[in-house]
Amino acid sequence: MFHFIFRQAYKKSKYCFYSQNSLKCALYSTMNFQFGLAAAPVTPLDKNGEVNVSIIGKYIDILLEQGIRSVYVNGCTGEGPSFNVQERKLVAEKWVEYGRNKLDKIIIQIGGTNMKDSQELAVHAQKVGASAIASLPHLFYQSDVSSLIEYCAELTSVVPEMPFMYYHIPGFTGVNIKVEEFLEAAQHKLPSLVGVKYTHNDLFDATQSTLVGGGKYLVSLGGDDLLLSGLVLGIKSSIGLTYNYCGKVNCSILEAYNKQDMDQARKLQLEVHQYWKIFMKYGGNAAAVTRACLILLGLDVGPPRLPNMPLNNEELKLLKIDLQNFLTVNKL
Repeated sequence: MFHFIFRQAYKKSKYCFYSQNSLKCALYSTMNFQFGLAAAPVTPLDKNGEVNVSIIGKYIDILLEQGIRSVYVNGCTGEGPSFNVQERKLVAEKWVEYGRNKLDKIIIQIGGTNMKDSQELAVHAQKVGASAIASLPHLFYQSDVSSLIEYCAELTSVVPEMPFMYYHIPGFTGVNIKVEEFLEAAQHKLPSLVGVKYTHNDLFDATQSTLVGGGKYLVSLGGDDLLLSGLVLGIKSSIGLTYNYCGKVNCSILEAYNKQDMDQARKLQLEVHQYWKIFMKYGGNAAAVTRACLILLGLDVGPPRLPNMPLNNEELKLLKIDLQNFLTVNKL
């Protein structure tokens, strides 16, 4: 019963991408690289802490059941920087393999602390057929706008025709730039740049960023609690961790907003806020709590990697009760 209740709640540049019915080829442009909601999946591990790609197919089916058709792989929820190059390649490859003809966009996050490793991951992502790559800034040495553009230019030089997204998450990286300024300066220096994953609460900067270059850059919010706020401001994309397990309600926010039913959209956004409160109650660790929710959903994604700590058995029991109570009350 719990599983039932809980379940309610490629494109490439100058190379082929797969659609549901046919194989197509097209040139990408910054104006047409678009998606609505994308999940930030965890990286499945077995009980020994080794990568377990065998369940990615089932993982994709769970996302599709909730209406989620795009993914952002090896990001912070996926603990990408905690895995070595070979592990990250394997994970990327299997998401593309299992997601082919099913998912709309498969974006591979390649950032870390080593330029050569990131470039190797970029080349691999292009080779296996990912829709796009994304990257954090360097995770030790901080950048200003100028040095960040140079960093991204060097990183993407090995795949100049691969769509590229910058990953803005200053709470983790300490690189607290104005993304509007970054995009303005990058227009003529990063030709493969198609957008930004914007994981910050500065909605003024996020909104201004959507206007750069006549609106040619995709801004995808990384704050699940801000989906409706972003929609009102013209930000029509979001990459979220709660889309792993309550994608349906988030998709319903989009549907209500598109129908101009703001009362319903607001009601649904407040329901997502309740998920967020439960998430924060158990520590707010993206990898740990998301994994716990997926385990309760019936997908054994294993524990996170250190330094992230898993929820203990008692916390897992209490989380299950909290979610059951909330979902039963809201009849999702």
